[in-house]
Amino acid sequence: MKDKFISTNANDLERTVRAVAEFTAMEAASKLNPGVNQAFSLAAIAAGAADAHINYWTCPQTVKIIVDNLLEDEKIIDKVIERLTKVPGMTITLLKERKSAQEINPLEQNSWDQLFGNVDKLRENFPFSDGSGRLRMRDNLAHVPRVSVYNIDGNCQFRGYVGLIHAHELRQEVEAIKQKYMKKF
Repeated sequence: MKDKFISTNANDLERTVRAVAEFTAMEAASKLNPGVNQAFSLAAIAAGAADAHINYWTCPQTVKIIVDNLLEDEKIIDKVIERLTKVPGMTITLLKERKSAQEINPLEQNSWDQLFGNVDKLRENFPFSDGSGRLRMRDNLAHVPRVSVYNIDGNCQFRGYVGLIHAHELRQEVEAIKQKYMKKF
């Protein structure tokens, strides 16, 4: 949770004190004695404190800040999977809600790699800032991007790919995810 401040006047008295502080005579006095400016600032806060606290719960900005902070408890891995499922042309080959998310069939997995070696090029591989997992994106020989999302235990929770027509959109989405959710070292 981050500290956020809303700067508005709570009542007419606070507004008046702030307006008086902006008079040229007061600005000139503040240059001679910096304490004058501080005194007006504290007077404005004191003038509005009671109304500010009374109106706290009816302020739409305050309500939005509280709701946004409550909703931030969702893990990044879930947000990333949701975003990837919405990429145009996404073909989902594994999703964590399916039973196959925890079951790996070694005959099906990496059969191409077993026969011909690893010919895919790793394009992205980064952990999420909340530690909930990581994203990996590879391009195959035909430059078709495939994306996978792994949880903290290394279990794949999402795997999908797009065709060449939608490759640019997937790459843009992965870059946006990287900018927003990648762990900064």
